Parts: sequence; C-alpha cells; structure tokens
Amino acid sequence: MGKARATELISCSLAEAWDTLAGLATFSNWVDGFGKLVSDEGEWPAPGSVITWESAPRGRGTVREEVLDARQRERLEVEFADDAASGLVATALAIEGDGVRIEQQINYRLSDPGPFGIVADLLFVRGEQRRSLERSLGNLKALLERSPPEG
Repeated sequence: MGKARATELISCSLAEAWDTLAGLATFSNWVDGFGKLVSDEGEWPAPGSVITWESAPRGRGTVREEVLDARQRERLEVEFADDAASGLVATALAIEGDGVRIEQQINYRLSDPGPFGIVADLLFVRGEQRRSLERSLGNLKALLERSPPEG
C-alpha cells in the first residue's frame, strides 16, 4: 500500500477551515481534479454519507467517497475508490498561531498494479498522489485566504 502526505498552514479560523473543507457546496472549488458531483447520500460529512463525483477530463474517472469518521473541526476520514485506486484519505485540522494547519494523508492501493506495480508506484504514482494533495490544499488555502469583496 502506498502513502503520501501534504500539509498547509492557512490564515483563517478553525470554523472557516472546517466549513470549507467539509462542505459539499465548496468541495468543487478546492479538490484537485474535481469535475462534477454525480450523487450524494446522507448528511455529508456524517459517518456513512457517500458522494460520487466525476473527475475533470484525463483525471481519476468516477470517484466514490464514503465518510468513515468525522470529528467536527478536528478530523475527517474518507474511504475512496476510483478507476485506478482505492484507500483512505485522512484530514487533520489544528490551530497553529493565527491560522490552521491542515494535513492530508492518503493510504492507497492500486486496483491493477500489474507486474511493475511496485516500481510504478515508487517512480510515479506516489509522487503524483502527493502533488494532488498539495494542489488540493493549495486550492483550499487560496479559497480561504482570498480577500473579501469590498463594498
């Protein structure tokens, strides 16, 4: 099983970070490769709730995510499955200084690793998983730190 991790310090309140991170209305604005929401079941992000979404072209395909654990303003654990992999994404939030440190870790396994799966994971997949987490958290940071409209 592969692992990747990314961390971002964001200048916002813990409530703002959680509401944006866990809200379906803002999901499409920060998740790397998000195309469109296909369906949602349950009260996202309550444990057991499920969303299915399509990625942007040349992305992950159809992605299904189910919340395993949600501790408001502290932790969100989501089990995922897409066309190439399945696993767990754990997101932790903590106040740090005047902002919030958000860390995401993905533990994944390739659906069909083939004979060169371990090598491909080490040379390509793991790095791309990390970059995807970094892009997502960078998008979240930009969304939360943007200046409010004047007027």
